[in-house]
Amino acid sequence: MQTVRIGHVEIGEGRPCIIVPLTSSSLDGLMDEAMALADLPAELAEWRIDLLEGAVKDTPEGPMPDLPYILQVLAGLRTVLPVALLATFRTVEEGGSCPVSDAGYEALCRALCDSRNIALLDVEAFHRSGRAAALIACAHERRIPVVASWHDFHATPDKDEIVGR
Repeated sequence: MQTVRIGHVEIGEGRPCIIVPLTSSSLDGLMDEAMALADLPAELAEWRIDLLEGAVKDTPEGPMPDLPYILQVLAGLRTVLPVALLATFRTVEEGGSCPVSDAGYEALCRALCDSRNIALLDVEAFHRSGRAAALIACAHERRIPVVASWHDFHATPDKDEIVGR
């Protein structure tokens, strides 16, 4: 198995690492969660962007991420986080809290990679747009490792199906 090194953390070898989610819906709450990590044995943080109030706005093209706001929040998080950051926008289909258009999801993933403020990017492996491979390539071009996520809310598939996916 290939390992991935994020700072001092090696993923894929040895003991599992501790990833703490940042899930507050308010900016103040989010910053408090990030600062609290200094007192925890966390090795990574995962920011659930879809849970932040104001992260998505309605537009004539459909629900779109508010990229300037998200990138501003991300820059602020990086100033207080004592650990590397995994950025995740979970779509409704994958259990997220707010809808977003396909174009919006792709624009957000690309903007997060371009920001250089994330250590890892979560990409929904079977996103309805069919553009997951392009998003993964975008991240890899910028030397950002990807967590390819997929959720089955009804059952745990057998090992062969999981490996096959």
